[in-house]
Amino acid sequence: MVGFRLGTLFFFFTLAASPTFSSVARRDFFVESDHGIRLFVREVSQSVNPSPKEVRSHDWDSSHVPIIFDANVAGKSRKLIGNANRNGFYCVLDRVTGEFLAGQPYIKQTRAKGLDAKGRPQVIPGTDPTDEGVLVYPNLNGGTIWFSLSYSPLTGLLYVPAREIGGIYFKREAEYKAGTMFGGGGENELPADQIFGAVRALDATTGNRRWEFKLHTPATAGILSTAGGLVFSGSDEGNFFALDSATGKPLWEFQTGGSVGANPSRSRSTATNVSPSPPIAFSTSSACSSLRGKGLTHHFFHGLP
Repeated sequence: MVGFRLGTLFFFFTLAASPTFSSVARRDFFVESDHGIRLFVREVSQSVNPSPKEVRSHDWDSSHVPIIFDANVAGKSRKLIGNANRNGFYCVLDRVTGEFLAGQPYIKQTRAKGLDAKGRPQVIPGTDPTDEGVLVYPNLNGGTIWFSLSYSPLTGLLYVPAREIGGIYFKREAEYKAGTMFGGGGENELPADQIFGAVRALDATTGNRRWEFKLHTPATAGILSTAGGLVFSGSDEGNFFALDSATGKPLWEFQTGGSVGANPSRSRSTATNVSPSPPIAFSTSSACSSLRGKGLTHHFFHGLP
């Protein structure tokens, strides 16, 4: 479970109890493992579930901290919450009432033909895992996963580390044993020459794409946007870069020598021995390590003019 508190309101995204590729088996003992947003105010509880039970066979739970912001919708000021879900859809809700306001795909997805009036995917028949395997976009990790999104009130844009990658999902017979991993299948990712990534800027109130900065491979790092009109992120190839937050134009790049797989951050205090303004901090893994492997971690601090 991931989430945060805003005054007396708590926002939570809940996760799958365990990944499984057999929706029939999951229906029996994962009924209470809803994927979605929980909104709590004292004794009042509301729930919005963007990935209902029939979508769970691909394990697209909500493993992110959502973004909160205020904006005008249809001429009315609204308190909003938005998130780019693993299932490939960006959704925005009224964070006071839980009302679904808008949503659309932010990456290629072939599981659903769209969202209904409550923001739930309208599943396309024939996209469940099969014994032979079925190709579905996105893959198991989803359109994005743990990496942080970023919102800029200056541009009204939400910046998303996107992953364009499909997977061949299959199921198999598996015996459920309490307290143990239960998969009931798996997936095979598409080869490297058929995948890519991007930093994408979405209109936070609608999900419409404003611009994108393409990456050679699916995104592996979070995003930081600043009041100075910059967007920072990194790539699996080791490039740490800055973009213009309004246009996506690349402005600066630094080769770190290792995969950038962490969220960039910036201190509110000024480090005068580094630069006149607070520096940007980020971490990378060593060139010989992988996302799941063991290796050295390097920390970088870059001053801004």
